[in-house]
Amino acid sequence: MAKQAADVIVVGGGNAAFSAALAAQEQGASVLMLEAAPEDEAGGNSRFTAGSVRVVYNGVDDIKALVPDLTPQEIAETDFGTYTADQFFDDMARVTQNRANPDLVELLVTRSFDTFCWMRDKGIRFIPIYGRQAFKIDGKFKFWGGLTVESVGGGPGLIKMLTEASTKRGIQIRYQTRALSLLFDGVRVSGVRVRHDGVESELGSKSVVLACGGFESNAEWRTRYLGPGWDLAKVRGTRFNNGDGIRMAMEIGASPCGNWSGCHAVQWEMNAPEFGDLAVGDQFQKHSYPFSILINATGKRFVDEGADFRTYTQEQFFDDMARVTQNRADPDLVELLVTRSFDTFCWMRDKGVRFIPIYGRQAFKIDGKFKFWGGLTVEAVGGGPGLVKMLTEAATKRGIKIRYETRALSLVYDGVRVEGVRIRHQGVESELRSKSVVLACGGFESNSEWRTRYLGPGWDLAKVRGTRFNTGDGIRMAL
Repeated sequence: MAKQAADVIVVGGGNAAFSAALAAQEQGASVLMLEAAPEDEAGGNSRFTAGSVRVVYNGVDDIKALVPDLTPQEIAETDFGTYTADQFFDDMARVTQNRANPDLVELLVTRSFDTFCWMRDKGIRFIPIYGRQAFKIDGKFKFWGGLTVESVGGGPGLIKMLTEASTKRGIQIRYQTRALSLLFDGVRVSGVRVRHDGVESELGSKSVVLACGGFESNAEWRTRYLGPGWDLAKVRGTRFNNGDGIRMAMEIGASPCGNWSGCHAVQWEMNAPEFGDLAVGDQFQKHSYPFSILINATGKRFVDEGADFRTYTQEQFFDDMARVTQNRADPDLVELLVTRSFDTFCWMRDKGVRFIPIYGRQAFKIDGKFKFWGGLTVEAVGGGPGLVKMLTEAATKRGIKIRYETRALSLVYDGVRVEGVRIRHQGVESELRSKSVVLACGGFESNSEWRTRYLGPGWDLAKVRGTRFNTGDGIRMAL
């Protein structure tokens, strides 16, 4: 049995995780938080937000309870209005098209004010969002869109205050510690299996809270559940939300629920990095779309840009955005491909691979001279079959062994490094040891189930132009 590390283990390091940890500590439990990210990237998606929150309030007295350091001048110059429970319920119903879980919506709405008062008592400070959510009309600031307060310092400020509140109360936080699986005996969960600095271990506890986000950072899961093209989407937040909590829960029998094929998506800078940049934060967003016309990659308009305030439409619209856009190739890989192409082909030529100009398909005779077109000028002698023949001869001549009819099944992995491959040859399985393993066994185009999973319905019926052996084994083994 694993040694008990704490009464409660909380997996995650964002707002939800800290709130769970503080609530457990408040009841007298010892608490350990497991954050997959290093400390300088910790905080989950919460750290990447602008920090605004939607909370029920019935007038200025409620705002003063949340923001006790409001000055008399600020109160005099501001019409905070109200954001009632009925307004919150109506907004949730409209934006989700009445598909949100009614019990969870009721909790969210009716407990929102009390929850933020509780957070304030823990040391979290809020301020009015004058900069983005208020306009001065007839000498008074008026708020709009149901968003009135935000955490001081935005998302980064929220995580900083939550971290200080937690450590002050004796809550432990272990960074760079990824939860791998739940310790489960078939009846109850008794802890978590983790990896830290390449070493796996087991941490025992009386309870485990999974608060480690969704799967938006996992390109494979995005494609599986959101659809083709979503592997190319930019991630506005952390790179550590890979669906670990969801996977661990389902591995011990948890029932999946909710909207797996939908997500929170917003308009985003096309030249932004693949994941969020803490130095930029939320500033990659493009909030001007209500004043523009939006078209997808095929030039078609697909939403009513001005249907409502931006605070309501940004998530609703961009869940339905065009799946595939232009200029999405990885720039680093493109640079390698382009700048190293000539040197690579010279290297192949030195290994014995011969090339010839493609006169037959890529050149026309104009004014007595052949002129090439389309950026394709040379090919391997004998085409694809000739290329493989020459490469095989070059490899065997240099003592490289080739085992045919030998399928790789899994990597031999001790939790720190790969030590070889488990294989099947003529129906017999065995292990082959090595210092390194290179996976160069193609994609999954020969696997009809994977084609349907990632490319969409109907792709199981597609003809495969190439080999029947590219079934995604390398991808599966690596994942």
